[in-house]
Order: sequence, then C-alpha cells, then structure tokens
Amino acid sequence: RRFGERLQQALTVIGGSKPKAALLQIDLDDFKAVNDTLGHGAGDTLLQLAAGRIRDALQDGESAYRYAGDEFAVIQLGKEQPAEAERLAG
Repeated sequence: RRFGERLQQALTVIGGSKPKAALLQIDLDDFKAVNDTLGHGAGDTLLQLAAGRIRDALQDGESAYRYAGDEFAVIQLGKEQPAEAERLAG
C-alpha cells in the first residue's frame, strides 16, 4: 500500500515537462530454490539481507519497498542522469 501511495506521489511530482525520476524493480533470481532447498528460515534471512543492502545503498530522494515475495522496488526522485539509477542497479 505504501509503495502505491509513494509511486502516485512520485508521478504527481514529475508531471512537469522534464520528469526527473526513476523506478527500479529488483527481483531475487531463483529465490524459490532457496526456500525449497534450505527452508523458509533461510529464505527469510536472505530477504532481510537483500532489504538491508538495498536500504544501505539509498541516498536522498530514494525510497525502497518490498512489494511481492522476492521483489523490491526503488523510487528515485530528482535524478537527472541515468547513472544515478544505474548506481543502484549495478
């Protein structure tokens, strides 16, 4: 719910002639295999570690959300260069 509200807010903010925002979607590849082979406890730990790494990489104007099982999203506002989005993607 918070993700949807923040995304709507971001779309309103960038409604001008030169939008300055990025939406990054992050999916943990083969996450189901972790749960299936190591158990849900290991899967939960992996999700917490991933969320922590994403959170630690955030800068001003960025917010992160877990919106599905192994899927995260980062909303960046005020970013003018593609390299700003690539910093998190890399």
